[in-house]
Amino acid sequence: MKFTVEADASKAVATLEVNGDTFKQEWKRVSFGSARATDIALFEQMEETGKYDDELIERICDEVDSNFIPLAFMQIAQEIEG
Repeated sequence: MKFTVEADASKAVATLEVNGDTFKQEWKRVSFGSARATDIALFEQMEETGKYDDELIERICDEVDSNFIPLAFMQIAQEIEG
């Protein structure tokens, strides 16, 4: 399993790789402290495959999709970029 976030001040892309499957979700900043997803959630993408059990999907939802990790990275990137 691999989880990466690429971000700048205006957008972030989260990529989750599990057992050869790759899931991506992009967020775009809509205002300071707020971002909107442009794709369906990672856990929903996993559900659509029918390959993963509910416990794993729920953990991805709780730990990744519900914690606003991409927004945090966009805020850090904005601070770095000045």
